[in-house]
Amino acid sequence: MIISIVNHSNGQVTDEELQTVIRVINRQIHDDFAPYWSMDATLRLEGRSTAQPGKMQMPDLRGDAVIVSVQGVTR
Repeated sequence: MIISIVNHSNGQVTDEELQTVIRVINRQIHDDFAPYWSMDATLRLEGRSTAQPGKMQMPDLRGDAVIVSVQGVTR
């Protein structure tokens, strides 16, 4: 399973920071999750195709699943 991560955080989280987190999560998936669930997955950072994320825009729907990192809400 390929899980695509798209960074739409507008600089709050850099691609470099996100890539570091993705590497750690991939290690956790391969070492701890896969042996017990007999299912493996790999997260990968994808470049964003548009300025704003869209729920059904085809360019951002890559991989078996998509996670979009977005800017936090300030109140």
